[in-house]
Amino acid sequence: MKYFVYILILVLGFLIGSTCGEILRLLLPIRYAGLQIFTQGYLAGFAPVGIELKIAHIDFGIKVLVNFFSWVGLFVASLSVLIKELTSKQ
Repeated sequence: MKYFVYILILVLGFLIGSTCGEILRLLLPIRYAGLQIFTQGYLAGFAPVGIELKIAHIDFGIKVLVNFFSWVGLFVASLSVLIKELTSKQ
């Protein structure tokens, strides 16, 4: 259960960082639009896979936006987990 919480914290840090990066990209003035580190993002994932049954059609798929701030969010989340672990062992 402990590892599940850590993985959840890291995934949430990644997603929150990605969201903050997109918000910052929208709020940046046009003169900063040339900064590729803020404006460029990549979609990672796979296309939906469909399963057709007699009574239902089910689709599975995931796509995640990856940008610079998603990695910053992952770093901050992992740093917080590390600090929590180091302080709890004392």
